[in-house]
Amino acid sequence: MMSNSQISKLFSSISNKENSNENALKESTNKQLNNANTLAITHLKEQLSREVQRREELEGLLEQSQKEMEDLSVSLFTEANEMVAKARQDTEVLKRELDYLRAKEKGRIGKLRSIQTAVRTSIEARKLLSYSNESNYH
Repeated sequence: MMSNSQISKLFSSISNKENSNENALKESTNKQLNNANTLAITHLKEQLSREVQRREELEGLLEQSQKEMEDLSVSLFTEANEMVAKARQDTEVLKRELDYLRAKEKGRIGKLRSIQTAVRTSIEARKLLSYSNESNYH
């Protein structure tokens, strides 16, 4: 049979081994957790790096798109202003031409009336002459 001191030593030895095994298990678990954490952190850093790069690309595209939009807006308004100015010039030219043609028409109408009056006068004079000549022959 074993003495109390032997049992105590055995129990102590078993207890130490259990503690040692627990510590080894904890240490192993901690190493695994640290490795898992390190892998997770590395993965997250890589993912963050990709996201930052993608964000920078998208910001560049956005800036480029905004610049193109601004350039197109400026171009559009410039072209519209030029079209309005050209339309005003064309309208002014047409107005002057219309005024000129109206004045010319007015002058021609005046000449036509003068000619019509002269023709009527001539016709009346011929009638008078013709009547006068007929009266002289009778």
